[in-house]
Amino acid sequence: MASQRSPLLPIFLIVLVDVLGFTIVIPLLAYYAEHFGASPLVATTLVSCYAVCSLISTPIIGNLSDRFGRKPLLLISQAGTCAGFLMLAYSSSLWMVFVGRILDGITAGNLSTAQAYISDHTKPENRAKAFGVIGVAFGLGFMVGPAIGAELGKHGLHLPFIAAASLSALSMLATYTLLPTGAPVIEGAQDAAALPGGKRPSAFDIATYTDYFRRPGLGALYAQFFLFTFAFSCFTSGMALFAERRFYAERDMKRVGETCTFTPEMDLDTRTTPRGYVLEDGKPIEHGQWRVVNKQAIELTGPACASLTPTTKVEAHVPWGVREVGLLFTYAGFLGILLQGGLIGRLVKKYGEYRLGVAGFLSLVVGYALLGMTFALPMLLGVAALNSFGNGVLRPVITSRITQAVGRHEQGVALGISGSLSSLAMSMAPPTGGSLLDGNHLLAWALVPATVALIGLVATLVTRPRATPELSSAA
Repeated sequence: MASQRSPLLPIFLIVLVDVLGFTIVIPLLAYYAEHFGASPLVATTLVSCYAVCSLISTPIIGNLSDRFGRKPLLLISQAGTCAGFLMLAYSSSLWMVFVGRILDGITAGNLSTAQAYISDHTKPENRAKAFGVIGVAFGLGFMVGPAIGAELGKHGLHLPFIAAASLSALSMLATYTLLPTGAPVIEGAQDAAALPGGKRPSAFDIATYTDYFRRPGLGALYAQFFLFTFAFSCFTSGMALFAERRFYAERDMKRVGETCTFTPEMDLDTRTTPRGYVLEDGKPIEHGQWRVVNKQAIELTGPACASLTPTTKVEAHVPWGVREVGLLFTYAGFLGILLQGGLIGRLVKKYGEYRLGVAGFLSLVVGYALLGMTFALPMLLGVAALNSFGNGVLRPVITSRITQAVGRHEQGVALGISGSLSSLAMSMAPPTGGSLLDGNHLLAWALVPATVALIGLVATLVTRPRATPELSSAA
């Protein structure tokens, strides 16, 4: 019977496809907004726009899924994501880009609904394994998605959005055909309330938030989670714009016949290429002696053209674009897979969650601060490794400590509050960094997440648990 089939494989495929669609567009969303004339501040608010909508809509979708079933609401949420990506793909002006993000935001809830479905249809003793499957899907998506976006983006900025929309449509098909619709296996109201994907308070349920924040130790953990998410969101929303202004990629140029026109190995971004530089036999040419003809040609002029010989080597150093940023995110995703593939479990057993939390915040402070002083690729890869460790450690560690600080019957609400705090941080952080990128204050931009992570480190140190068993016994 369909109701007896395990939901793990279809949920894994559904979450993987959803995450792939999301991560495909991460490297290029800010570039896409700039293509329509957006400033860095406006480009980063695309993330805030989505976060504000999801802050309001996700609890509503969760409550509707309680009444009408997980599967129908999951399909609705996926349809909204698909429609949002299609709007982005066929945008002809900036307002359409924002509408695309709003469409996705007001139907946000794919992950939380999938989590609730697993909680409904798996026995308590199997839930840890089930949520581990979602973690693997996330890790794979964050590793593969940016690489796909990088490859497609170099052939056209709209192509990654079409791919993301296609994946969302595939996710809907998988949900409709593969996901069992049997009755939940939960046993009693108390167990239902404890589901890891359980009820998320509405954005305006101040009484619930106040109650949980006032509890000893729990408010401090929520503060740490908010600070971590703020720093992470500031970094991810602005990294592409930062890289565009800081790093340069080499493009080999091929001469067209005996003319002074050269074609690159891949398309140029006519908007940013003039900020780069061209070299003749390794020597930079003054900008007035070359011009960008179109995305497939650079023309040398004046003395630069006159000095050409059949053996002259011409190359261009252009600002980083979708391809380079996408590959950087892929590298970070690969490191995340290594961490989630069993390493973090061994680290927790050896050092404990508190010490790992301290190490996580410390690595982010150092990593974000060094990012502002990074100009070369080798150092950037080292900084990315530091940040990947910090981000990969903090989310599961803080989340675990939050669940241990409440009773089992309260874990659903406790994690729902974490989700709301995440949306709140994602709505506030991007424009904070974007305003600095607007003025080309690159070091200051990197110091924002570094400072926030430093506050998180201090908050962790001053709230050191007296004894780990006390936290565990509260569960």
